[in-house]
Amino acid sequence: MTDDHQRPDADPEAVPSVEEALRVIETQRRTTAAQFEPDPLKIYLPWGLSWVVGFGAFALHLGVGGSGPIVDMPGWLPGWLLAIGTVAALVWTMVLFGRASRHVVGASNRRGGAWGLAWFLGFAGVMSAAGRIADYVPEPEVNVLFPGLALALVGTLYVVGYAIFEERALLILGLIIAGVTIVATNAGTDWFFAIATIGGGGTLCIAPLVLRPAWKRARG
Repeated sequence: MTDDHQRPDADPEAVPSVEEALRVIETQRRTTAAQFEPDPLKIYLPWGLSWVVGFGAFALHLGVGGSGPIVDMPGWLPGWLLAIGTVAALVWTMVLFGRASRHVVGASNRRGGAWGLAWFLGFAGVMSAAGRIADYVPEPEVNVLFPGLALALVGTLYVVGYAIFEERALLILGLIIAGVTIVATNAGTDWFFAIATIGGGGTLCIAPLVLRPAWKRARG
């Protein structure tokens, strides 16, 4: 007669450990996040185009390496092109990540919203401070003040984005832009805009071509 209380022990290997369960949860979390991660084309191209047009206009207007103006244009045009492009890219970035974060609940949603807010507060604060001291900066250097701060701030926010989302592309691009800012600023006004156009704008225009295949694979 079989004793109902005598049952074979369950196979311990069939029961997932806590570590395995956590790994499964983390994998599912990353997969879900990848499904709602914005297209790299939409993340980086607006900033790339803004800088290529804005910085490029300054380079053509002021010249490169002390060459003098390359293209004759009104003195106000490069600044307006860069300002409009920067504001458009900033608003686009905030809206893009705001929409993406709505698809993910919990901490990821809060981090995405806070990062979007950081873009607005960062630019508002830095540009307000720069506006106050611009009158005390000599004429050649004042042309570099606002663009240099914008480059530095975007590079910093990309690195912060890596700390939040663990997206390696943000770290790499943030470091590249920070390096471009340092090199361009120290090169002086004669070279700043040419370096910023190629190193900053060019990098962000090329980045989506490199990152998009991996993004498509992650989405299945």
